[in-house]
Amino acid sequence: MSLTMQRLLPTVVLPVVALAGVGALLHKGNSAAVDAPPAAIEEDARHAAQISSIAPAPRAEGKETASESCAITSGAAVDATRVVCLTSARPGIDVAQLRLHDLSCVTCAPEPITELDEHISGFGVTSDGKHIVFVSDAASAGRSGNFSLFRYDIDTRRRAELTPDDALDRDAPRLPRKHPDLAIYSARAQGESQTKVFVQPIGGEKAKLVYVDPEPGELVDVSDDGTRGVYRRFISPEKSVYIAIELRKRES
Repeated sequence: MSLTMQRLLPTVVLPVVALAGVGALLHKGNSAAVDAPPAAIEEDARHAAQISSIAPAPRAEGKETASESCAITSGAAVDATRVVCLTSARPGIDVAQLRLHDLSCVTCAPEPITELDEHISGFGVTSDGKHIVFVSDAASAGRSGNFSLFRYDIDTRRRAELTPDDALDRDAPRLPRKHPDLAIYSARAQGESQTKVFVQPIGGEKAKLVYVDPEPGELVDVSDDGTRGVYRRFISPEKSVYIAIELRKRES
């Protein structure tokens, strides 16, 4: 029997509100009050200074440096000195590459994590600073719109595809802070309106389906312990609702 919204009740449904208040759904049970920023927004605020501090390295023999040749679109801190950034290959080009910047070495070029011939639609760094988890269309033949989940080991510099079997359009992974071994994401099959939410062990085990919504939408945040999430359901181009969902359910 497949999961339905009814089986996952109780849920909290709110009209579209400023994202700064959605995170309260993760911590206030069935209360409709929203007065705390989601974890993702807090994380972005903490690391904004680190990301914006990446300066172009000095030129060598008149050559353009890696930092000068790309524009940073988003980033996340690995530790006190290293930051992962999603950058465009050249200004105005719609191809982004993940790169690891070492802020302690101003002359070092950023280390490429992904290739220029793949599209990256979202990424995150595990709370223990060991892995980068991202979604890429590298395994999707002919730019079909499907994105697979990958893990990059920062120490070994090796990447592994975590979802090679199921062709889905996956959204950016949400990484619970107290569970660096998990990635949680929403996805849908091409041509389908319903959206599914999966909990994926980043060690390579099979993902578990934990929520199915009949309408298009996306997972926008998860609690620190990975037991609850906030799902944004798209009602129309002008209207969305946010739903608190349970992430501990299992397939049956």
